[in-house]
Amino acid sequence: MLHGPVLARVGLLATFVADSPRPAVRLVGAGAEAVVEGVVITGTEKVALSSFDGARLTARTVVVRETRGLSGDGRFGAGLAVETGATAEARRMIIEGSRAVGVAVTSAGSALTLTDVVVRDTRGRDVDGAAGDGLAVNLGASVEVSRTLFESNRNSGAYAAGAGTAVRSADIVVRDTRSERRGAIDGRGLNALAGAVFEVSRGLLERNRLVGASADGVDASLSLSDAVVRDTQPEELDRTVGRGFAAQNGASVELSRVSLDRNLEIGGSADDEGTSVTLTDVFVRDTRPQESDGTRGSGLEIQDGARASLDRVVFEGNRSVDVFGDGSLTIASRLRSWIRAGCPRRSRGRRA
Repeated sequence: MLHGPVLARVGLLATFVADSPRPAVRLVGAGAEAVVEGVVITGTEKVALSSFDGARLTARTVVVRETRGLSGDGRFGAGLAVETGATAEARRMIIEGSRAVGVAVTSAGSALTLTDVVVRDTRGRDVDGAAGDGLAVNLGASVEVSRTLFESNRNSGAYAAGAGTAVRSADIVVRDTRSERRGAIDGRGLNALAGAVFEVSRGLLERNRLVGASADGVDASLSLSDAVVRDTQPEELDRTVGRGFAAQNGASVELSRVSLDRNLEIGGSADDEGTSVTLTDVFVRDTRPQESDGTRGSGLEIQDGARASLDRVVFEGNRSVDVFGDGSLTIASRLRSWIRAGCPRRSRGRRA
């Protein structure tokens, strides 16, 4: 463990760290810096690499595997953690088989850059099976992501939560997210919560569970551009939902040049006063009924006072209605769609 504020720098090169009850690298305090390069870390406890309290960590060409929870109570188990105003940069890195979270970034001033990174097979906490997120960003932290794969994690592929929290990403893939081991719930690809901002440019979201991409809570914002969201699967617990995107409780979602293909139950949904969605140059195709009961299969549903604006949107091959709305729906004159008229009032689906 390296401490500040006395300026201290350390390099860890071409090293193998295995089965340690301690973190491989733990930096604490302003002035503490480390470069970790060409290193394999496997089987450490609590967290493999961490940076706290203004420290700076650089990791290049690093593999982190099987970070365990604490031996006493099974808590924690993170591949990489950046907290309390620290910074980190990770390039050409694989993080796999962590327990609670693959990558965690927490608190205002904390910042992380991920480039050419794979985060996969996060399993959930040893103590109770909860969590298992690929990337968790909270409480005002910021993350820049490029050319990164989140695969076969649990609960969510990546999420951002809290006012001031921001994730900005380009060229990412989020796929095969599974429900939590505890309760078999959730499994979203991406999620923006409670005032956080999540931006994706050039992304593929496929075979995630419950919802491909979602925003929930006042001022939460999710934007996707040049992206595909396809083949979302139902939640494992009850085999319901499987939407392409969902916005609720005052959140906003903006899609531009996006294809929503072969999702379940609803291609995209917006619920509640203050919630808004904007779709521009979007395809919504082949939405299928939910697996649990064979119902729905709508392209887009806007309910309970939510607002939607559609411009140059194509609906094609959806099982039920293309667009259903009891909220405010604005359709630009250039909209190209097939909307079936005379649809009855629909029963409300479950919240996503």
